[in-house]
Amino acid sequence: MPKFPVDEWRVLLLRLTGFPAGEMPSADGRQWWQDVVGTAPETRVVKARSATVEESGPLPEPNSQAKLTVVSDPNRVDLKLTAQDVNVGSLAPDDIGILSSGLPVIAQLGRRWLTTGRAPALKRVALGAVLIHPVASAEEGLSLLAGFLPNVTIPVGASDLLYRINRRRQSKVVAEMQLNRLSTWSVGATTLVRMEPAANVSVTSSAPSCVLEFDVNTPADRTAPLLVGELPALLDEMAGLATEIAAEGDIP
Repeated sequence: MPKFPVDEWRVLLLRLTGFPAGEMPSADGRQWWQDVVGTAPETRVVKARSATVEESGPLPEPNSQAKLTVVSDPNRVDLKLTAQDVNVGSLAPDDIGILSSGLPVIAQLGRRWLTTGRAPALKRVALGAVLIHPVASAEEGLSLLAGFLPNVTIPVGASDLLYRINRRRQSKVVAEMQLNRLSTWSVGATTLVRMEPAANVSVTSSAPSCVLEFDVNTPADRTAPLLVGELPALLDEMAGLATEIAAEGDIP
């Protein structure tokens, strides 16, 4: 079965995660939404007990279909792009568009954050996403994913699939670093629950979909800070590997 074009995947979530090499700045020093966007966030919530800061708001044009949420605690920072929830009455999943449009946005936001001088030193970074491809039936979904999974034999009559693999690749940016390329492929029913404000009721729908989740990341056992000068190129390399997964499937 041939692979479908990479931009037939719809992006439900894009995420850039950083793990600090040392102490995280205080909550007052973590106003990173404004650092990367240039304006104040729509909401900012500080939880003193857990030292968690969550900032959120819509991106400006031409990316106003996406919402950026920056969540940080003492152990990690997540920059997450999701849909704006504008189609309240729709039974289709909200998405932020195609991968070739979304990856440059999260990469640009990440580069801004990493080069502001106020981001903490990082020992590890990760680029993740959730992609979806609606299908008419589980059988169609299995047939489509077969083209992306050359090492998987899908039995006739199967109705669900869950396949996860990590294939490491030598970084071309950081010497002697193996990048993790974790991908999870599945076919099954996607359940959506939406509120209908006019009727004050929830509407539930279920539809078969192909789902790809990937997480391209640096080694978890690294303790030394990554060099700030290498981070933008490393992020671009990780975005390229992510695109390769979505386009080519499970390859070495």
